[in-house]
Amino acid sequence: MHSDSESPDRAGRLPVLAGWAATFLGVAAVVALAWRYWGTRLQDDAYISFVYARHFALGHGLVYNVGEAPVEGYSNFLWTLGAGLAMRAGVEDPANVAQAVGVAAAALVVVLTFFLARRLAAGPLLAGLAALFVGLERTLTEEALGGLETTTFVALVVGAILLYLRTPRTAVAGLGGSALLGLATLTRPEAPLYFALLELRELVAARRRGQSIAAWLGDAVPRWTPFLALVLGHLAWRLAFYGELLPNTYHAKMTHSPLAWRTGADYVLQGLAFSGLFLVLLPFWQWKRLNASGAFLAVAALVVSLYVLQVGGDFKLSFRYLLVPIVLWGALGAAALAALARALHAAEPRLARAFAPLLFVVLSAFHVTNEWLYKVGNEAMAERHEHLVGAGKLLNEVLPAEATIAVSNAGRIPFFAQRRVIDMLGLNDHHIARVEVRATAADALVGHERGDGDYVLGRRPDAILFVSNCITPMQLANVPQWKGYVEQTAFGTSEKEIVDDPRFTRDYRIASRALPGIERTLPDGSRAPVFLNWFERTAR
Repeated sequence: MHSDSESPDRAGRLPVLAGWAATFLGVAAVVALAWRYWGTRLQDDAYISFVYARHFALGHGLVYNVGEAPVEGYSNFLWTLGAGLAMRAGVEDPANVAQAVGVAAAALVVVLTFFLARRLAAGPLLAGLAALFVGLERTLTEEALGGLETTTFVALVVGAILLYLRTPRTAVAGLGGSALLGLATLTRPEAPLYFALLELRELVAARRRGQSIAAWLGDAVPRWTPFLALVLGHLAWRLAFYGELLPNTYHAKMTHSPLAWRTGADYVLQGLAFSGLFLVLLPFWQWKRLNASGAFLAVAALVVSLYVLQVGGDFKLSFRYLLVPIVLWGALGAAALAALARALHAAEPRLARAFAPLLFVVLSAFHVTNEWLYKVGNEAMAERHEHLVGAGKLLNEVLPAEATIAVSNAGRIPFFAQRRVIDMLGLNDHHIARVEVRATAADALVGHERGDGDYVLGRRPDAILFVSNCITPMQLANVPQWKGYVEQTAFGTSEKEIVDDPRFTRDYRIASRALPGIERTLPDGSRAPVFLNWFERTAR
C-alpha cells in the first residue's frame, strides 16, 4: 500500500505516462501500417516529380522533356528537388526514399499532435489520445506511402503552428515558425494561407494589447524575413527558369467553375463525415471554454476547409488536402473535452476524469473505423502500380529512343519508358494547360478537365496510350470491335476527341504485348497474362 505522500505523485504521473503511451501507440500504428503496405500506395503523381528529378540529376534541370521549353508540371519544388538530389547520389528509383521520408514525417506529425493538444490546454491523457487518433487516420498512412510530399508538408505546418503559439514567444521561435512556413510553401502551394492566418492572429493580439499597427510591423517584418527570403527567392528562380510566376499546374487544374464548387463541397463534406465531424463540432460546442489559441485554430481549420472547397477538392478520397485540419480537429477535440471536464470537475471529479477520455475514444474510434471501412483496398492499388511500372519498362524496350508517347498517366509510364512525352491532361504541357474547358469534360475528374485531341494528333506521337484500356486482361489487337470499346472507355477531353478524329483510325493501329512477368489469377486458380495496348503511328 502506498503512503499518502506517494499517492498524489503517482496519480500525477499516471496520466502523463498514459498520454505518452498513447502517443507511442500512434507512432507504432503509422510504422506498422507502413510496414504492412510498403510499396502498395505509390501514386502516379509522385512519378511526375521523379521524372523532373531524374532530369535534374542528369544535369538537364527541372524539366519534363529534355530539349523542350521547360514547364513546371509539379507543385512540390522542395520535394522534387530532394528526389533529384537522391538520384544524383545514385538512387535509381526514389520511391523507397520518398516513402521512408513520408513515414518519418507522419510519425513526427503524431508526436506534434500531442504537443499541440497540450498547447491547447488538453491534459496529457487526452493529448495522447489525440495523437493516437491521428496515427490511426488512414489518410496519414496512405499519404505517407504515396511517394508525395503531403506528410512532410503537414509536419512543417503543424511545427510552425506550435512555434507561433509558443508562450512566451521568443524571437527565435518566431523566426523558426516563419522559416518552416517558407519551407512548407516550397513544398505545397497553399502554405501562404497558414502564414496569413497566423500573422492575422498576431495582428489581432497586438491590437488587443493596444499596440499600433506601425509598432506591430516593426516586430513582424524581421519575423517575416525567412519566409519572404525563401518564397521570393523561389519566385525569382521560377520566373528566370520557367518564365512564369505561376506553375503550369495552376493553369491546368484551376477552372473557377460552378462544377469546382460542387465537387469541392462534396469532397469537404465527405472528409468531415469520414474523418471527424463530431471532433469538428466539439470545439464550437465548448467555444467559450477554449483558450484563445484553441478558438483561433478552430476558425483556421474551417477557413482552410473553405479554401479546399473553393479549389474543387480532389478526386482522390484520401482527403489529403484536409490532413492539416484533421490534425487540428484531433487536438481541438481533445482540448474541448478537457475544457468540459474542468467545468464538471467541481461537481463530479471522478466522472469528469473518466468522461472526457472515454468520449474522445468513442468519437474518434467511430471516425477511424468508418474511414478504414470506406477506403479502397490496397490490393487494387498495388496491382495498378505493378501494371503501370511494367508498361513503362516494356515501352522502354520496344520503342525507339527518339519516340514520342502521348499519355494521360503522366507519371509511372513516362518515368520507366524514358521517352519524350505529351501529357494529354496538360499538367506538363503548356498548351493543354491553357485551353478552355470543353463540354466533353462534363464528367471529368477534378483538376483533369482540360485536353486537346487535335493538338495531340497534330504533334504526331509515335504511340498513344489511354488510361482505361492501356492495360487489359485481353489483347485488344485481337478484338475486332476494339474501336468501339476504346470509344466507350476514353477518359478526358484529349482521349475523347482523339477517338472521334479521322486521323486516329487512318494513321494509327492498335498493338498489344503481354507484360513480362505479370499475370492475373483466374477464377479457376490458373494464371493468365496481362496485356499492354497502345496505338502506334503507321503514317510516316
